[in-house]
Amino acid sequence: KTTGEGKDALEDARAAARRLGGRWRCVVVGTSAEAPPLINAWVTALCPRTVFVTEGLVRQLNPTSDELAMCVGHELAHLLLGHTEEKLYLNANVYLFQLIVLAFLDPTGLLPFFGAESLRQTASLFLAKNSRSHEDEADRVGLEIASAACFDVRKGTNFMKKLADATGHAPAGWYASHPATDDRHEAIVELARTVHREAPAYKQHCRETRGAFSRIGFGLGSFR
Repeated sequence: KTTGEGKDALEDARAAARRLGGRWRCVVVGTSAEAPPLINAWVTALCPRTVFVTEGLVRQLNPTSDELAMCVGHELAHLLLGHTEEKLYLNANVYLFQLIVLAFLDPTGLLPFFGAESLRQTASLFLAKNSRSHEDEADRVGLEIASAACFDVRKGTNFMKKLADATGHAPAGWYASHPATDDRHEAIVELARTVHREAPAYKQHCRETRGAFSRIGFGLGSFR
């Protein structure tokens, strides 16, 4: 008999299969030659089973297969964890709350002005903090996705170092939607060590999987 906790885990697994199942495609988005290179990748619930990667990311970072797997895994994690839908929901509720509060303020005088500005700043801080939390979570789950696909996540973490070198090493501000790239790199390097250190049986599975794919002419990461 399946326990309540087991049923929840089973439902989570089924939901994940529904979100990630089926045929996927990767779309490389070009940019104007006059515009500075845009380094970005994203998924959206509006375009199911599609990962968008900018041409700037491919050209500027020149990622290896392991590094690109980390990037794509991160984007798949956003979709798997429902971050896109949650962001839309939170934004709608935050703005609705602001409208309700402002409706009770006298529209004359300075109080409504300062009240509206305070609400706007508070909402921006809240949404930015939530976005940074999403990015950290997607880094962790994306690493697990890449590892499950038998890519070498130890080598794949170099993607974040390349990203920091290309976009800057500045710390994240209060209103930043992403944590500092250097901090993210440090965190996933430690996570990658844990994945490889604690799963000897999984390593064997990946070696066998890679061997099977190589025999039929397909490459699969560089798991060691």
